[in-house]
Amino acid sequence: MNAVKQEAMILNTSVLGVISAVIRAMGSTIVKGTQVIDTSFNVAIHGVNAANHLAVAVEKRAEIYGQGMVRNGALAEREITLKHTQRLRALEQAELVTPPADIKPVKVKPTSTEKAKSTKAKTKVA
Repeated sequence: MNAVKQEAMILNTSVLGVISAVIRAMGSTIVKGTQVIDTSFNVAIHGVNAANHLAVAVEKRAEIYGQGMVRNGALAEREITLKHTQRLRALEQAELVTPPADIKPVKVKPTSTEKAKSTKAKTKVA
């Protein structure tokens, strides 16, 4: 019977060893899993913060460009107005320099359809 008790004892210790090893492996897996989860959350939080910084930078850049476009539009409008006023002054000065007697009226030539209508009207009257 001593041999049977020794075999039972070996069996019991080996089963306990296996159970202990399984529990220890599961525990280390759980610990490593929590470390992986913790690292993943840290990476996610870092990514969200980086995206937030990018969004703020993009908004600031858009505001700067928008103000620049408005300013450039106002400058372009002032430039066009200045060009028109300079052109008007140049035309007024040109009118003052040339005497009105030299200006000849422009004769408008009738188009081909007007010639055809006038010839038909003359033939019907006669």
